[in-house]
Amino acid sequence: MSETLRSCDNKIEHNFSVPDGYFEQFARRMDLCIAASEKSLRRRVRPFLYAAVFAGVALIGAWWLTADSFSLDAGQAASRYNEYSDQVLDEISEDVLVEYILANAN
Repeated sequence: MSETLRSCDNKIEHNFSVPDGYFEQFARRMDLCIAASEKSLRRRVRPFLYAAVFAGVALIGAWWLTADSFSLDAGQAASRYNEYSDQVLDEISEDVLVEYILANAN
C-alpha cells in the first residue's frame, strides 16, 4: 500500500459499528414486527369478512324464502318437459328428423 493510502487510512474514522447486543435481539424484534403487521392485516380484512358473511346469509335466506315458489311436483315438471319438447320438435322439419333417424338406425 502506498504512503498516501496509509496516511488516509489512519485519518479515517470508522463509524460503522453495531450496537451491543444488536444481533442477539434481532430475531426477537423481527418477530414482534411481524406479529404487529399480522394484527394490522387482520384489522383491515375484518370488515370485508363481516360483509361477506352478511351477504352469504342474505343470499341463503332469500333462496330459502323463494324456494317454495319455484318448487314443482313431479306432474308439473313432466308436463313442462313435454310442452318444451313439443315446442322443440315443432321447430325441426320432418326432413331433418327422417335423416337423423336413418343415420342413427345402424
